[in-house]
Formats: sequence, C-alpha cells, structure tokens
Amino acid sequence: MQDRIEVNHYGSRFRDHWKVREGTLVSTSLPKSTGVTIARVTAGANYGLVQPVPAQDGFALSLELKNFERGELWLDGRKRKQEQLWENYSVFYDLRHDVEAHLEDPFDFIQFHVTRAFLDELAGNHGVSPIGDLTFQTGTGVDDPIIASLSKILLPALDRSHEVSLLFVDHITMALCAHISQQYGGGFAPLEADRGGLAPRQLRRAQELIDSSLTGDISMSEIAQQCMLTPSYFSRQFKRSTGLTPVQWLQRRRVETAKAMLCDPKLSLADIAVACGFADQSHLTRVFGQLTGSTPKAWRKQASL
Repeated sequence: MQDRIEVNHYGSRFRDHWKVREGTLVSTSLPKSTGVTIARVTAGANYGLVQPVPAQDGFALSLELKNFERGELWLDGRKRKQEQLWENYSVFYDLRHDVEAHLEDPFDFIQFHVTRAFLDELAGNHGVSPIGDLTFQTGTGVDDPIIASLSKILLPALDRSHEVSLLFVDHITMALCAHISQQYGGGFAPLEADRGGLAPRQLRRAQELIDSSLTGDISMSEIAQQCMLTPSYFSRQFKRSTGLTPVQWLQRRRVETAKAMLCDPKLSLADIAVACGFADQSHLTRVFGQLTGSTPKAWRKQASL
C-alpha cells in the first residue's frame, strides 16, 4: 500500500509525536490513499507533553469527541490560549508554526493531517487556482456540523480498520477537504454541469481494475490515472455512467462474486469471504445482507433448490 505522505511530514511520523503511555491508546491510522493521515487518539488525565511538531506546510484538524479544558499550547515558543474544545467542535492547528502542547484533561478526538500540497492538488483537479491561506484561529474550536458528520462516518472504520477499502477512505477525505477549502479557504468555483460520463473504453478499464482488486487495495487515484483523468473528475463520471460510486460498485462486485462462489458447496463461507475481499465471514454476511436482504447461508440454500 503506497504512502503518499512524505517522510518529513507530521502525518507520516504520527506515532513519534503521540507516545503510547499507560491508559493511552493511539489508534491504527486508516489507509493513506489521498495524502491525508487519519487517526483517533484517546487518553486519560495527565497525558503530559506531546512531542514537538516541527514547522511544515500543512495543518492538523481535530474533531473533539469529549469536552477538553485543561491543557497548554505553544506556537513558536509562545503560549497560545485554547478555547471551546468542546464535544463535536472542530479545532484547526497551523503546522507552519512549531507546535507544542501539554495535556492534562482526558481527551478523545479524531485527527486529520492535511498537507498544503494535497489541497493544491485538489484545487487543480477541480480546474481552479490553489486556495490561499485557510482562515481559522489555531487552538480555538468551531462548531462545524459538516466536519463533525464526515469525521464520525470514519469512527466504525477506525474500530475495524482491517475492513476499510482505499476507495471508501478516498471519498470521505476528498469530501472533507473540499468542504474545508470551500468554508475556510475561499473555496472552489462551481463546476459546469457535465452529463457525458466515461468513454466506453475508460469504463471497461475502470471496472476491470476494480474487479481484479476486490480487496480494495487499489486507490481511486490509481484507477483514475489508468483512465487519464483526475480522481475527482473520474469519480463523478463513473457515477454518471453506472449510477454508482466506485465504492458502491466495488461492494456490489464483491457480493456478485460471492454469489457465484456460493454455488460451489465445497467452499466454506470463510474462504469465500477472503476470496471476495471481505475481512472475514461476519463482514461478508453484513454486506451481503445489506445488498440482498438475505444471508449467504440462506442464499446458498435457496440457490441449491
């Protein structure tokens, strides 16, 4: 799995800054397919000093999952007041400054690290100029229900990171970054309506790539590159052509493949689950039920009649 964050960025050295201590859990970061690091961090009281973050061209965004009050923040060696670190509030940190923090209260948050280069790439994919500076006050929480909603979609994924596909992570992170750019950076100009969809050759190629990688370890960027399109444009055109997002297409193809394999009574449900890109049998059963209204076992029994 390719890591698109350069080794000198905060996101790629996340665990160097957040040390695991007694009563502290640093979650396994989700797959980084778009240049965004995502992790959940939670700890009890008196965590102490977070290892200093050297200045770099990017920012960190945290969604607070519980109220936080007692702690200290320094930017370039100067103490900075933290305010409104309340549950469901979002907090931005400008990483162009040297950031240090000392945390006293228990805390629980989802954190995103986004590089400036990724925001510029996202703007280019939309055919607009790179955004200017994001407008926010470092360390002060803001009530942004869109950030909260998109972030919370990832909570089950953080708990079951072994089941997450890169396409799913791509969708959420691109939507989040597009919102941040629009709301805090002046935004992207609206795109003109485009009803064309993918060319037949492009659609066949995209479907072939998805079918050959049912595990979901191919990213939207890689599929789009094969179609000679930008990721965001590819995603829109794929849905216009099929009526489904690439993630939805992947899930349906997994289930269709599972149906074909269920016709062989010698294959166990566990083996079918792994072969079709599911994490385990329970994952297969859950997705199969969502799309068919039946369980794999019941479907196999009905198909054998």
